Amino acid sequence: GLVTALVTSNSAACAQDPVIERLDASNLMPGQTASIVVNGKQLTGALSLWTSAGVLHPKEGQDLTKDQPVTMEGVIAPETIPGIYPARFITTHGCSEATFVVVDDLPSVAVAAESEDRKVGQLLTLPCCLNGQLNPVKSKFFRIAMVAGQTVSAEIFARRLGSDMDPVLRVTGPDEHEIAYRDD
Repeated sequence: GLVTALVTSNSAACAQDPVIERLDASNLMPGQTASIVVNGKQLTGALSLWTSAGVLHPKEGQDLTKDQPVTMEGVIAPETIPGIYPARFITTHGCSEATFVVVDDLPSVAVAAESEDRKVGQLLTLPCCLNGQLNPVKSKFFRIAMVAGQTVSAEIFARRLGSDMDPVLRVTGPDEHEIAYRDD
């Protein structure tokens, strides 16, 4: 007998799901328009960034045919309770694994270049939510103005967001004398 085989190639079947390597977020506050830059692989054909706090769409004017970082914009639902939320990047060829974002009701501040200078440090106005990427082997330095007896609370979300970072928080006074130290 004669056996006939049909072999086809479908490029859509070969497409890979997007991979989020990093999210650079700003203004993730309830009721506000947020902006998130998605960094990763297989980002072509971006459709949306889904979170249960709101859906963000590609910012106008980007070339979505190139595998490059994509800026997503959208409103965070006003009724969103501050916390950690899963996020998935959706493209024309698939959906990423979940990663996490923090929605906060505190003003958002981006980590700036002066945070790398021990003598200068980045000046923060409290209260705030500090957003950014940290180099695992290079310290960052921040300054805040305080008065005697004032209490300040600091929380690092890195591990809860899937980072392998091992955070250490060291608080010094104006004379560089250590006031508080917390490892993990």
